Amino acid sequence: MTSVTVFAESAKEYILTKLKFPVLVNGKEFKNDDLPFMNYNGNTYVPLKITGDLLGAPVKWNEELKRVEIGTRVPIEKDDIEVLEEYMEDGEHPAIRFKNEIYLSLRDGAREYEVFPIWNDETKSISFENSDVTLFISDKPEINTDGFLYNGISYIKESKFILSHNQVKAVNKKAEDKLLEQQKNDLVKIEKEYPNFKSLFKIEHKTLTTENTVYVHANAHGSSAEDLEDFFEYLNQLGDLKQKLMEKFSVEIQKQNPDYPLDIRFNYYGAYNHFLADITVNMEGTIENAFVMEIANPNPDSSILN
Repeated sequence: MTSVTVFAESAKEYILTKLKFPVLVNGKEFKNDDLPFMNYNGNTYVPLKITGDLLGAPVKWNEELKRVEIGTRVPIEKDDIEVLEEYMEDGEHPAIRFKNEIYLSLRDGAREYEVFPIWNDETKSISFENSDVTLFISDKPEINTDGFLYNGISYIKESKFILSHNQVKAVNKKAEDKLLEQQKNDLVKIEKEYPNFKSLFKIEHKTLTTENTVYVHANAHGSSAEDLEDFFEYLNQLGDLKQKLMEKFSVEIQKQNPDYPLDIRFNYYGAYNHFLADITVNMEGTIENAFVMEIANPNPDSSILN
């Protein structure tokens, strides 16, 4: 095939040949019989418009300036950016209006809309925790960009902050609902299990010192390995309810002794002496501190012996 330049002082002729090998664009072979890829002196020549569209870089003819423009980057005039000093009451940096869009500095927007930005150094992008919003920061203001650098500061569309905030809020609401449902289910389980749990313990004695300690001992005083296994197997089966049941029992003991802030200690006496828990309750019946021993093995080592 032959192409001849006609708008030159002296005409030049370029001999192009059709490629004899396939060309893949984003993993797919490009085929176009009307506008094929060509070869000239070992270089591949491609139809600009089609290739630009395939690569996501729009190609257009600027009739006014008589030139071809590739991609979305176009010169930005000074008047295209309006600095909004009073837009954010407590902002560290002024907001910006650019092409009818409001942009906030990354720091101000993250604080205002309560989102946590995460920088991905590999992809050079910013995302927000618990949000699917991902942004790429341009090195200067550009058309159709979500973020850019301006005076050395990262600016992002306010609409992106709002979108991220709403997504994070939805995720948090879902987590709160799940927690409330779990707490509701736990209350039902606690009320059901409490009588059985309480029957395993009895108050041995009180020590009214400056510490005002109440010792709560397990009733299962057996000395055999079977007694030990049965008792701790029951506690382990309770899972997270174990601490809640101990706390409920502690509050009940405290309410029976309203004149003393008590420290309630749970123990087990058998073949081994076990410290189970230490729970502090104030005189209003509120748990101030709770340390509950995690015992997965009914044959403990010396570190958890009383």
